[in-house]
Order: sequence, then structure tokens, then C-alpha cells
Amino acid sequence: MSGYNYTLAYLFENCYCLKELNIKNWCPHPTTMYYAFYNCKALEKIDLTGWHWENMTGTALSTTFCACHSLKEIKGIEHMGDSGNVTSLSSCFSDCFSLSSISNISSWNVEKVTSCANMFTNCWSLRSLVITNWNLAKCTTIANMFRYCYNMEELELTGWSLPALTTNPDYIFNQMYVLKKFSGLPIKLNHRYQDMWSLPEDQWIRVFNQLPTVSGKTIYMTTANINRLTSTTKAIATNKGWTLSN
Repeated sequence: MSGYNYTLAYLFENCYCLKELNIKNWCPHPTTMYYAFYNCKALEKIDLTGWHWENMTGTALSTTFCACHSLKEIKGIEHMGDSGNVTSLSSCFSDCFSLSSISNISSWNVEKVTSCANMFTNCWSLRSLVITNWNLAKCTTIANMFRYCYNMEELELTGWSLPALTTNPDYIFNQMYVLKKFSGLPIKLNHRYQDMWSLPEDQWIRVFNQLPTVSGKTIYMTTANINRLTSTTKAIATNKGWTLSN
């Protein structure tokens, strides 16, 4: 299949019993991977090494690996979103319960992406995720993006840009109970950090330093978290126009 452009939407969708898949160097120039591995519940490894992603476009990465419940490893996706023409990342990795790590995807060109909703929802086994310098200039929603990542200890999102958000991302970090290292996001809308019980004060400082200056916006936190912050730390947020509330 080398040398051609292919639409691979729904390619292995609902292959419930598929456990192994050797497609390394198989199709170098796909235009879309929409729903390509959706609901491959038994699949444990995917290796896309040797593929080229310059022709990916539109909703090419929406729901690509969604509901791959047993998937533990994905190789060869470091440049999967580099084309600059992908418009949706919604549910790309959602419900990948067993996925313990994701290759470096910081280089993905996300400037045309409008939705990251549910991108990593229910990635229960992820402990660390580093995605830096994403310029989500057109993204209007990141709803539930990291929701139910119960075991995430490090979430590094330094350098993100989110100027176009129109939907309050209230549940983006819902039930991230063990988070210990977090850089925060430049969100201009009301949002919640209510489940970040383990985040130490130096990390709250990082979160507040990322905040843009606003007027009349609220960050919702637990009372316990608010009370254990020093007045100096709280002032980083309040001096930018934010109210801290439970």
C-alpha cells in the first residue's frame, strides 16, 4: 500500500477479539484515521512506525483509538498530527483504560483544531502526560479532556494557548485525585480544580501563574485546598481578577 493516499476511517472498528496487529510500514500516507481502531477491546499493541502523516485532515483523529480497553502501547504517533489540517481530536484516546503512556505528541500542529473534548477521558492507567506548547488558536471546547484520569500524577501542559474557548471546561480535570505536578492552563472562563487534593502549593503557584487577567471569573476549588494556600499564593490569582470559591 506504499505511496498512496488512503481514507482509513472505520478500518478496524468493532474488531472485538483482535489481540495482535502488525501494520508497521503498511500504509505510509493516510488522510484520515477516524474511528480506525474504535472498540477494538482486546487489542494490546499498535505500531504505526513508518507511516507518514502529512495528508491527515479534518476529523482524521477523532475517536481513532477510542474504547481500546486493553491497549497498553501505541508506537509511531509522534508526528501523527503534524499536518496542521486536523480539526478535531475529540475522544481520540478516550476509554483506553490500560494505556500507561502516550508517545510525545507535543509537536502536533493543532492550530486548526476546534475540539479536544473527551480526548483522554477514562485513561485510568496514565500516570504522566507531557504535552507542551500546543497553540489551540481555534479550539472552542476542551470539555472533559482529562476527566477520570484517576492515576495521573504529572500533567505538563506548559505553553498552551487557548484564546477561543467558548465552553466552560468545568469537568476537564474531574477526579484527578493523585495529581502532584501540574502546570495549569491559560483558561479565561470559569473552571474547576475541585478534585486536586494532592497538588502541593508550589504547583498551585504554577497553575495561577498561567492564568490570564480576567474580570469577574471564578476558579472552583475545595475549601480545604483554598485554606491551605498562603495569602501570597491566593493573591497571584485574585490580582488577575479571579475569585477562588468552593
